[in-house]
Parts: sequence; structure tokens; C-alpha cells
Amino acid sequence: MVPDISTPALNAVYNQWTYHWWGYDRKFTNTQAKELAGQCDLIAIGAGAASAIFPPIAALGGLSAAYYALLANRINANNQGNGVYVAITWAAVFNIEPL
Repeated sequence: MVPDISTPALNAVYNQWTYHWWGYDRKFTNTQAKELAGQCDLIAIGAGAASAIFPPIAALGGLSAAYYALLANRINANNQGNGVYVAITWAAVFNIEPL
């Protein structure tokens, strides 16, 4: 039976990432979600700066910057004051849902 990652997993917990065969998931409180979004924004800025400084890695840095910027954007958009559920697969596909 394949688990449905489109809805928050019942065994996802706060304060730690839960391992699954398809990837990891975690529930974040409002404060934790804001911190995670801020960290993703910093990673995106760093990846963008690295792309500008080191042109040979521009494509990789650009993709990384775009991925983390999108992740931060989705966390902020779904955080309605109650926190978010975050699931990230091994293929770097993520699912963000409000709690």
C-alpha cells in the first residue's frame, strides 16, 4: 500500500523529521515555520550569490536558489498562524500544507 503524501501524515511529529521510504516529513509550529522559511531564504540568497561569483556553477546555483526560494514562499503562504506540515520526497518534491 502506497501512503498518500497529499494529506498530513498521522505519524508526523513536531520538532523532528520523520523518516519514510518516500522521504521525510515534519510538522512545524508557527514560529518554527517562520524560522525555516527564513533559513530557506538565506540559502536561496547564498546560492544566487555563488552563481554570480562562480559562473561555472551558475546553472546549479540558479536551480538551488529557485528551489529554496519557492520552498520558503510556499511555507510562508501556507503558514496561517497555526504552523505547517512539510513533506519532502527523495526526488526533492515537496508538499506544504497548513495545520
